[in-house]
Amino acid sequence: DILVNNSGGPALGSFADFSDGDWRQAFELVTLNFVRFVREVTPYMRRNRWGRIIGIQSSSVKQPVPGIDLSNGIRPGIAGLMKAIMPDLAKDGITINLVLPGMFLTARISQELDTPDGQIDRATQDRFAPPAAAIPLGRLGLPIEVGDLVAFLASERAAYITGAAYQVDGGSIRSNV
Repeated sequence: DILVNNSGGPALGSFADFSDGDWRQAFELVTLNFVRFVREVTPYMRRNRWGRIIGIQSSSVKQPVPGIDLSNGIRPGIAGLMKAIMPDLAKDGITINLVLPGMFLTARISQELDTPDGQIDRATQDRFAPPAAAIPLGRLGLPIEVGDLVAFLASERAAYITGAAYQVDGGSIRSNV
């Protein structure tokens, strides 16, 4: 059994923009979504003594991102929860890891992707040139680049990897942890 949990992100904006209701809704979307799915799949995984749980979160787990303060405030808690439950899951052969995407050309960022294989038209490339310039690799990521890591973490080859958070961000996160 494999769970890939990807809830999308809460509303964009700064701290002062959000009400208590906005924070509750973001908590429901990000945290409770993850909790409910993990709770639902673990009995099956325990019975099989094998499982993979992969949470797609955000680079904001490790470094706040301007303009997404709901995400900045909530997503690091998922990393703490993952570390807390990992030892109990591991004893039953279940791995749990997080993938932390940076800025990617997805539907949330742009509706202008030309093809499913990630080819991007020139106008879209030009529009995203300023944020891409701030990324050490000089471009936004393509969804397949996250997908390849997720596929590896879901595989038997990743059997000794658990409790890890992998940033896929073109080098944007500058911390060593």
